[in-house]
Amino acid sequence: MKKIILLGIATFFAIGLYSNPNPSPEIHINEFMFTGPNSWIMELRFYYDYGGTFDSITVQSNSGIAYVINGYDCFTELDLSQPLFINPTGDVIVLTGYSWGCPPTSCELAFGNVSNPDVVAPLSGQSIARFESTCYCDFFYPSDYPPEIFSISNNPTINPYFYVLNDTTGTLGTMQGIVFDMDGQPVPNQAFKMDYPFTTDATGHFSTRIYSRIFSWDTICYQRWPNHFSAVKLSPISYTMLPDSVITRNIHLLTPLLVGTPPQPKKAGSDFNIFPNPVTNAITISYTSDLTENSGDLHIDIYDMNGKNVLKKNLENRLGVLNIPVDLSNGIYIANLNRERKIIGSARFIVNKAE
Repeated sequence: MKKIILLGIATFFAIGLYSNPNPSPEIHINEFMFTGPNSWIMELRFYYDYGGTFDSITVQSNSGIAYVINGYDCFTELDLSQPLFINPTGDVIVLTGYSWGCPPTSCELAFGNVSNPDVVAPLSGQSIARFESTCYCDFFYPSDYPPEIFSISNNPTINPYFYVLNDTTGTLGTMQGIVFDMDGQPVPNQAFKMDYPFTTDATGHFSTRIYSRIFSWDTICYQRWPNHFSAVKLSPISYTMLPDSVITRNIHLLTPLLVGTPPQPKKAGSDFNIFPNPVTNAITISYTSDLTENSGDLHIDIYDMNGKNVLKKNLENRLGVLNIPVDLSNGIYIANLNRERKIIGSARFIVNKAE
């Protein structure tokens, strides 16, 4: 009986420990700066940190690892358990926080002459500052786009006594060029987002602010309708941006832009439906005469969540219920009913094939 009681008490505490609704704490490098040939200062940023959650913090470079023994929000090489050399010409810094009852949390910063660096090595008077990504669309990040960004800054904001948020002064350069569609034609008067929003002019030219870092883009967000952005693939463009510099890169889109008006509430007699949902091997579509009352070519286009057209079928202006075989991978898709290149109905569906 005593064993059963003890087991029950242990189970109670275990459930209480792991049922905490609060998210696990996170630790991040907020800003890093060299202050001399062999000296530096690092500022931290915490998420879901409930008053000194971390029991210990380690800093690792290519030369070794050490514990932080002094400082919490900000520390230097003198606040470590043992000497740790960080190479000013290039290194990989890994910051790890440990707290009881939670998995370790880490943040990595690579700079200079190392493999896959985030930024170039900082010069005298520069720092490496962290910013959060603001480029998202359709509630997901474009491929290979990190949620945090490291950028070279000409105006360090490190303060060893007070926690400060980074600003964008001196951390951005300018990218300019022309946006071309799939047919090589300029895309005029279209809103996009890379690091920051921009809109092409009447000739397809653009100019936008870009964080100072080493990066390659293969996806861009475009405004599909007001306050709504979707993703579109582009020929990869690579660059090394420095603060206050200007580079020219043309953007070549690989898939069409699906611009139009937001989905409107359904009206009686004007339905466009896809079923079953989820789909396995075929979709059944139904639409009514209200959607096809005007003459013109009627067809259905299906796109994946990257904006790629995976199916196009002419419906020959037939009405009623039609069955269309599809061979699509599992995922989310958007079907547009089009007449003369104008979307007159749209529906989202899921493909979920059994393994």
